[in-house]
Amino acid sequence: MFRSPATIALVLTALTAAADGKAGEPKAGAVPWSAAKDSGWKELEPGLELREEELDWKRQEADQAALVNLRIAAVRLDAKLFALRVVMNPVKDGRNLADVAKAEKAVAASNGAYFGTKDEPVTLLVSGGKALTRLNKNLPRGGVFTLDEKGRAAVVPVADFKSPRDGLDFVVQNSPLLVAGGKVIFKDPQPARHRRTAIGVDADGRTVLAVCGSAVTLDEWAAVLTSRADGGLGLTSALNLDGGPSTGLAVEHEKAKVDVPAGRIIPQVLAILRREKPLPAER
Repeated sequence: MFRSPATIALVLTALTAAADGKAGEPKAGAVPWSAAKDSGWKELEPGLELREEELDWKRQEADQAALVNLRIAAVRLDAKLFALRVVMNPVKDGRNLADVAKAEKAVAASNGAYFGTKDEPVTLLVSGGKALTRLNKNLPRGGVFTLDEKGRAAVVPVADFKSPRDGLDFVVQNSPLLVAGGKVIFKDPQPARHRRTAIGVDADGRTVLAVCGSAVTLDEWAAVLTSRADGGLGLTSALNLDGGPSTGLAVEHEKAKVDVPAGRIIPQVLAILRREKPLPAER
């Protein structure tokens, strides 16, 4: 999402002022939604899975009960077989996410972290072991998603991240950190509904990149990400990425095509590519 310095400052102020609320993980059978449609995790090839679902969410709007349909798409990958990369995508080139995926021979591409008024990245990005930017220490309640050279994924608070660090193959920093230890750790101080993107890790250490093409609050999004109930993605840790008109996902695979179009050109794209040589299994 395009963010002016003033807008970023307002967001940071609001996040800093938030209390340390813990919403907790929704219990099975107690979630406020039902799965109207759920493909389940479908294997596209070894190490790469796709899930598409629609959730009917019961919520209060203006003191009235409303039933809202949420459309969610997620890609789950084994980082020993697939790599994450940052692809710079100048706005002047006019390439959408599908264009980037095809040009890079990526199986999928999504939007990434926040950017500034000149479409420049404003958070730490590492791609292929090369640091593209520096850590932004002015993002309160933020986190860092990392993949090391052995394909091990993690999400940590910014305060726990030591930069620079050797041995990291991919890093994306953003805010807020939504899920840790399998529980929601963020309480939105100013709930607003927008399209959402997140990256996280499941209980088996696999990386999940997920988008919601419908408008939800961060609290609602975190509940979907962490819940293991009907339609939940069951992540043990998750980091919010940019949202609103920036949210988008393109899957360009022989067995599946997905297009959740972003509302603008994304200047720093996250791409999922097949590794030329799989990483060795840990002993």
